[in-house]
Amino acid sequence: MTSVDILNLEWRSFPSRDRDAASLIANYLRLLGLNVFEGCVFQGYELIRKHNPKLIYITNSVGAEINLKLIKYAKSRGIICVSGVAEGNFRSDGIEEFVWGHNRERVLYEDRLFVWSEQAKQMTLDAFPELSGRVQVSGAVGFDLYQMIRVDRNWLWERTGGTRYEKVVGVGCWDFGITSPEDARYDYFLNYYGHNAIERFRQERDEFNDTLLELIAGNPDILFILKEHPGRRLGYWASGIVGCERFPNAVIERNGVSIKECIQASNVWISYESNTAMEAWLYGIPSGLLNPRGTEFPNRHAIHRGQPNFRNIREWQEALDCFYSSGELPGFSERAGLRETIIRNTMQWHDGLNHVRLGNGIFELLEADEKRVDASTAATAPNFPTKLEVVKQWILWHGSPWLNSRNRTFRDYWNKYRSVWHAEEVVQYADALMQLQLDLFKRLGYSVASLRQIKPL
Repeated sequence: MTSVDILNLEWRSFPSRDRDAASLIANYLRLLGLNVFEGCVFQGYELIRKHNPKLIYITNSVGAEINLKLIKYAKSRGIICVSGVAEGNFRSDGIEEFVWGHNRERVLYEDRLFVWSEQAKQMTLDAFPELSGRVQVSGAVGFDLYQMIRVDRNWLWERTGGTRYEKVVGVGCWDFGITSPEDARYDYFLNYYGHNAIERFRQERDEFNDTLLELIAGNPDILFILKEHPGRRLGYWASGIVGCERFPNAVIERNGVSIKECIQASNVWISYESNTAMEAWLYGIPSGLLNPRGTEFPNRHAIHRGQPNFRNIREWQEALDCFYSSGELPGFSERAGLRETIIRNTMQWHDGLNHVRLGNGIFELLEADEKRVDASTAATAPNFPTKLEVVKQWILWHGSPWLNSRNRTFRDYWNKYRSVWHAEEVVQYADALMQLQLDLFKRLGYSVASLRQIKPL
């Protein structure tokens, strides 16, 4: 079998937040001459045993229990372990959740943790000084694609039956589902935000929804793209878009189209609370908030400060009328300096080369062959994967394609995990990204040798 230098494990094979970052890094490491295999988390134990890589990389090791167990399992076998962070816009008041997530014992099993920015690194080390020397800044890798990808609107006209709109407004939906006791996450977020904030969010969900309905109904010449949060669990109610599906000038997207395609197709971007506003800025698209009761609420990211807030139908209608007559969204240009600071504090660099920085960090770890966490520590850690779990995962992975119609356990596994992983899709997407990366390097004038000089902090 071909020797594997690096094994990357992720949840999904299709283009998505973690897939984007992982495949960009994997491709760059391939350019450096390393053999990289991209596999599924839910086949992870088997792949670790089968390939016995020198290093394992997971985009976010603490985002789920299975991710953390795979890191422990790999470390117990003497494999170098590296992870990044999925949501890297850290806040000091929630630093424990950002750094540790499902890692309840608060032991960093990875040899290196890459965070997005110097600000995030400093927050991490202020709270957990014992991590000094093991946390580095790579920049936000997923945002590199904004320097590479430009798409047209053809996908959008397919959604409208061929009708082409000159005016397109995008909406990045928040997940209001966390305010409902019907959502399994309710108790966690009730504790995180507090009762008053949750009640406010619930009421603003209704106001947000009503305002969108009026905007869509009152502007038949404007197409509205409603991009739902991929993690929402309670349907259109959770997105604050109930009733919007009735209008011919509204297109609702969840997982079928990427957020980048939705943003690029838009002239203006609306959100309640979303990092997607910053993504719009990277494309030069103005954004505004729809916060009916003001912009200050607990545990909020700073992104809201870089854009104006229009609280109701009257204010948003006036803002859109102004934009489509003058090309200016009221109050947006005045916040240019704030946006630049927010971008730097959030993603550090927006030059398209953050995947290079993280990739070079991985390459240097391989050269140094560091194994700072003792393998026995991982093997004896709480919730270390048992032999039964390893065997069970193998059975479910290989059995679910054949038994999903006959057995509920296999059917659930198939629906949640197996059906959304296709090895050929990973390869095809990596190939497509590689061409974009090579085009970027050529445009910026970088050779492979000069790329090696771009280091993480």
